[in-house]
Amino acid sequence: MEALSRYLMHAETQNMIYGVKLSVDDPAISHLIFFDDCMIFCKANIEECINVIKVFQDFSQSSGKMINFTKSGIFFIKDTAPNIVDSISQLMKVQKIELKDKYLGSPLFTNKSKVKDFKLYIDKLKFRLAGWKATQSTAGKVTMIQSVTSTSSIYQMNFFKLPKATCKEINAIQRDFFWNKDQAKPKGIYYIAWDVVNKPK
Repeated sequence: MEALSRYLMHAETQNMIYGVKLSVDDPAISHLIFFDDCMIFCKANIEECINVIKVFQDFSQSSGKMINFTKSGIFFIKDTAPNIVDSISQLMKVQKIELKDKYLGSPLFTNKSKVKDFKLYIDKLKFRLAGWKATQSTAGKVTMIQSVTSTSSIYQMNFFKLPKATCKEINAIQRDFFWNKDQAKPKGIYYIAWDVVNKPK
C-alpha cells in the first residue's frame, strides 16, 4: 500500500490526477489508505480516468499485485453529467456507488435524518433478540445484553455519532428483552433500574 501511495503521489505531481481540497488554502487530497483499502479522489473526466488506470497497471506490473475491480466502486458528485458517469464506469469496469449503499454493515453516507439511516440496524437488533427470549436465563440475558447487543452498537459508534433517539431506542429494546416484554406492547413495570442491570460483573 505504501508503494501504491507513492505511485499516486507521483501521478499528482505530474498533474496526471488532481485531488480534492476541503478549502482553497488546504493541500489537495488524491488518496486515503486504510489497511488494504484505498480511496482515490480525482476529477470526473476520461483523461484522469485513463491516468488512474495507468497507475494501477504500473503498480501491478512492478509489484505483482492486482486491483480487484469487481470489488471496487466509484462515486460521483450529484452534478456529474449522466453520460460521463456511464463512460467512466464502463471504462474502469467498476460499479457505481449509490447513496444508500453500505460497507461492512454501516452506511457509507448519511442523510439529514440519521434516525432513518440507522432504522435497518434497529430492525436487525429486534429480529435478533426475538429468537432469544424463550431460551435465555436471567444471567444469560444480562451477558447477551452486555457482550453482544452493546458491542454491536459500539461498532457503529466507531464511525458515526449515533442520534440520541437511536441510542434511546437501543436501550429500550435491550430493556424489553431483559424483562420479556412484547415488542408490540412494551408498556409495563420494570422491577430493577436499568443502570443496575448494566453494572459490570
